[in-house]
This record gives sequence, C-alpha cells and structure tokens, in this order.
Amino acid sequence: MIIQAQYSMNYSLLRSRTFWTLVVVFLYNGYAAISGQLPGNVTVVVDLIFTALASYFHLQTGKSTTGSN
Repeated sequence: MIIQAQYSMNYSLLRSRTFWTLVVVFLYNGYAAISGQLPGNVTVVVDLIFTALASYFHLQTGKSTTGSN
C-alpha cells in the first residue's frame, strides 16, 4: 500500500497585494536611505500607512481571518 500525499497550493506570491505592498515599502525605504533627501518623519508615516495596508490585505486572505495563520 502506497500513500501519496498531494499538496495543491493555490496561492500566487506575484498576485499578492500584501507582497507588493511590502515591496513598495522596501523600495521606498531603500530610496530614502540612499538619497538622504526624505525627512525621517515622512518615512515613518509612509511606513506606517503601507504596513497598515499590508496588514489589511493579509487579513483579507482566506485562512488569515480565522486566526489560524
């Protein structure tokens, strides 16, 4: 008797709004660090807004709303 486990993952990272929001935060922080032209207060506020958006997008996904993720 052979038991074969089959896992299907119907989640695409490249179609994830959470992933792309975090990419934007990373790119913005990289630009802010390299350029030195953006004030620290603005960077903190932008990080807060984008992190809140990423959290909201993450909670909208399937199992995240049940608390199991």
